[in-house]
Amino acid sequence: MKEELAYWLAEGALKMGLSLSKEQVEKFSLYAQLLLLEQAKLNLTAILTAKEIACKHFLDSLTCLTVLPYSLKNQTVIDLGTGAGFPGLPLKIAQPEIKLTLLEAHRKKVSFLQGLIKQLNLGEVQVINRRAEEIGQDNCYRDKFDYVVVRAVARLSVILEYSLPLLKKGAFFIAWKGPAVNLELEEASRAMQFLGGELRQVAAIRLPFLNAERRLVIVQKIGITPLRYPRRPGIPKKRPL
Repeated sequence: MKEELAYWLAEGALKMGLSLSKEQVEKFSLYAQLLLLEQAKLNLTAILTAKEIACKHFLDSLTCLTVLPYSLKNQTVIDLGTGAGFPGLPLKIAQPEIKLTLLEAHRKKVSFLQGLIKQLNLGEVQVINRRAEEIGQDNCYRDKFDYVVVRAVARLSVILEYSLPLLKKGAFFIAWKGPAVNLELEEASRAMQFLGGELRQVAAIRLPFLNAERRLVIVQKIGITPLRYPRRPGIPKKRPL
């Protein structure tokens, strides 16, 4: 598993125009081992082969590095609904200078993430066991981040309400979506504008070695998010803007 994953990861990164050091590849290999070890207990992923973990989890998480015009170095990044750590932890491994926050509502997954961070020896990573609606109304987190990254959490209109309150003015929201994202964008246009966001890019990405496409939706916060948003837990999903 270790050698196979290292091959797919290193070769795939090169195809994406990225370069990973031997130490970074070793961290990714350990990440995969720990992920598979805990999978049976925590239902962390349905992706179990070395090639799929390398491409569908790790390289997929790094796709944003191929479209952003600048480095995430020293930027504050929060990953909402991170689950097993995607995309936040792969981004942290690839760019160690990121100041990363992982938000996860499930306590058992939080425990896994805390152990994982320790095993991978990653600094400047905090894990928060709360809901996005709660921290969006907390002055410790509201208007504090340079980036919000979200992968496979909810529809755009919902995750924009979770995310834009957390961003500084001028900062960016990045969502990982499938090719059929246009309908979600139409649905979310009102919410995006109302919450202070403006669409900057929808980047089409093809994952190496797989017949799979992604769309990265990049929104910049240009205004002020009204103080009443996000609404209380559960409401954004029940009644999207």
